[in-house]
Amino acid sequence: MIGHRLRSGGGGQYDPQESFEGVDVESGLVHTVTTTPANVADVTETDKLLHGQERSVWADAGYTGAEQRLPRKRGRIWHIAAKRGRIKALPESKTGVRVHFP
Repeated sequence: MIGHRLRSGGGGQYDPQESFEGVDVESGLVHTVTTTPANVADVTETDKLLHGQERSVWADAGYTGAEQRLPRKRGRIWHIAAKRGRIKALPESKTGVRVHFP
């Protein structure tokens, strides 16, 4: 959940905070929650969100490069969404619809 705000003292100032959830894909249960200031990159939280028994990891484009930051684990498959700029660069089909998965 991005955009959760916490009050920081008087004067109506807010410190933007970001929360990260590790969710079991089979049960849908949240197993890990971490928070950081909003200016911290998503990918830096990857190691804290994984419990080590994952066979597949699904993440948004903010986690690009996560698989190179962590030690390789046999059998773990990474599914990380493409960045918006890459999707925009894809050619349009003849019907005018963009192809999202080449």
